[in-house]
Amino acid sequence: TIPTTTTTTTTNQVVTGFSLFVNMIPITHQPILTAQVFGPFAAYLETLSNDQVIDLAMSAIRQGGFPYAPEPVQCMRSKWHTDRFAQGSYLVTGVNSSTWELCDIMAEPVWDGTLRFAGEATHAELYGTVHAALESGKREVVDFLKEQQILPPLHHHPATNSNSIFSWSQQQ
Repeated sequence: TIPTTTTTTTTNQVVTGFSLFVNMIPITHQPILTAQVFGPFAAYLETLSNDQVIDLAMSAIRQGGFPYAPEPVQCMRSKWHTDRFAQGSYLVTGVNSSTWELCDIMAEPVWDGTLRFAGEATHAELYGTVHAALESGKREVVDFLKEQQILPPLHHHPATNSNSIFSWSQQQ
């Protein structure tokens, strides 16, 4: 395990570093390392160049017991803090709450059903995955079409052994 604390001082504000590094080779079969950050440190990283972020990350990795870790070829990162839509948001299940309840609340339409929500945080069974985001998007499309009474007849999809609006749309 790599110790993840990297302390940086900026304008009298101390921000703590990387909360988690994950080796993605077992999943992607590619040499990919991901780092998770949050809070003030995440906001601080968004003010830095990719080279500066790499320097901080590599410093934490090398201090954490991997002095010969190779330099990365590329740095890709999100900027949720400055994203005008995300505004730094991240969903986590709180103490004394359940993922099921949280997902149900997040998936509820508002404004008389005019605004609907899909995404990884709205699917209790697949919570936190890309697959949850895709499936919840499909769920909202089907619910909308049913409510508008424009749902076409469903066709049996032999590959998945299910009935699906999406197999219908691909046949048209």
